[in-house]
Amino acid sequence: MEQTPNFPPIPLIWVSTDVPDLPFELPAPVVVRIEGQNLVFVARRASTASPAAPCEFLLHRASIQEVGVRVGTDLSPRDIDSADLNEFASIAMIRHSDPLQVVPFFQSQFISPKSYWIKALVKLLGDQFNSNIVNLGQGEEIRELSAKSQRRSASGFVRNLRRILSMG
Repeated sequence: MEQTPNFPPIPLIWVSTDVPDLPFELPAPVVVRIEGQNLVFVARRASTASPAAPCEFLLHRASIQEVGVRVGTDLSPRDIDSADLNEFASIAMIRHSDPLQVVPFFQSQFISPKSYWIKALVKLLGDQFNSNIVNLGQGEEIRELSAKSQRRSASGFVRNLRRILSMG
């Protein structure tokens, strides 16, 4: 396995999932890092007077079945209003096993307005976990995958995404 440079936490937006019980609501800004054999997602929260403990979700290396990726156009916050995010944003779809084996897999979708961070995730997962990376392509393929795990309406999603991007 090739040694990957020490990556800083990778900032992404966790858009949707069919995991039944996340410790935070989606969409949510998260940072992704590797700790040992786990991919760790930490929900970033806006600063508050009484900061809560960080919300984490872990995926063990062996549970990651496939990572679908589409590198899109870099977007600015004003592009969010007019863009079809499934068409233009950089997307990573992580398919991971259900630890209880009730369903064959769960699927989680992440986006980044900057393609660099999706590329960094691919490098990290490819180099450290030897994950199977698949190019998702354009159009219907992404829409079909997204529809299976989307939990928010389009207008609510765009409103939440604008809020997340303004958190910096």
